[in-house]
Amino acid sequence: MVPYEESIFQKLDIIEKNIITRNFKSDDIDYLINVLSTDNSQIVVERASLILSKVQSPDIADKVSVLLFSENAHARNVGSVILAQIWPASKEALEKLVEHPNKHIRKHALDILNMTQSPDAVEIIAKGLDDPEPNNVIAAVEYIGEYYESKYLDKIIDVMNRINEPMLISTALESLEKICDETCFTKLPSIISSIDIYNPIILPSFLRFLSAISRKEDIEFIEKAIEQKDVYYKELIDFLKSYTAKYATSLDKPEKLKLIKYTCELLNSEQTPSVNKYELVQLIARLEPDYVVSKLTELLDDKDKYIVVAVLDFIGSANSDILKSCKHIEPRILEIVQNASKNLEGFEQAALYVAGMRALHNLENNC
Repeated sequence: MVPYEESIFQKLDIIEKNIITRNFKSDDIDYLINVLSTDNSQIVVERASLILSKVQSPDIADKVSVLLFSENAHARNVGSVILAQIWPASKEALEKLVEHPNKHIRKHALDILNMTQSPDAVEIIAKGLDDPEPNNVIAAVEYIGEYYESKYLDKIIDVMNRINEPMLISTALESLEKICDETCFTKLPSIISSIDIYNPIILPSFLRFLSAISRKEDIEFIEKAIEQKDVYYKELIDFLKSYTAKYATSLDKPEKLKLIKYTCELLNSEQTPSVNKYELVQLIARLEPDYVVSKLTELLDDKDKYIVVAVLDFIGSANSDILKSCKHIEPRILEIVQNASKNLEGFEQAALYVAGMRALHNLENNC
């Protein structure tokens, strides 16, 4: 340690004792702020920061706030961390900063309020919903969603209608996904009336939002969204899973076939990962078991082993009525099991073997 740093540490030791014994003076705090503002080594800065964070006082928060105006990015970051750590002593300072004329300072204040992880900070964060700077509004919307605070639901919808900017709309939909309840059913038309939900920035967030609060008629949005299946397959699959879980028992035959059509488009896409194709086969089986039965030969010959495993799992758990229609593919299942048994080291081969044996067992005992 260089002599200069040694003298700083000696001074810091004295200040720390003053703070612990509550005998510190304003000059002590000013010294700590100066250490954090200047280009000192990381170990010096960390020590000064740790000492300063022990002081729970609104007056101290005002002095720490000065660091947010520094041209030194590290000083700004340190100031942000300290203000978050000394919350709620920093509440008054942050309330002033969130309305500061400088848009960057307002953004810092919103970030710090979120860093506190305190529900009491949400009311101040919500002031950002009226910020003239779109990026600050986006931050406020995002943070309110992270706190699952439904109190500002209507305000977020108003913001979406007022600022029709894709990134903001996307963030707002992700927050609404977290805070919406059944009342969102009635609010959905006002939410989407003025936005382009098929915009590539907005669509994935919109699909996740629909997965959370979908109505039966919302399947209409999928017809056009499915055109972008190669990019948003995960969001589309999650929507179809959520939709099926809610409405499978109430769908009529044409509605089920339409849903299966969309599911098959995802199943046949080369961009859909194999593990998701397993989910899709299971989804079809839940919607319309007879459809899977009608495609058994084709599906068992598919080159994607996850599809084959999904079909075998379907047969392995099927009831006797379904199994009667599956008896003809027993030789093919036996062939799959025999081929898989030759090399069980890989996951796919082992999965094929286990699923195939289960399917054969079910056929033999219940058919």
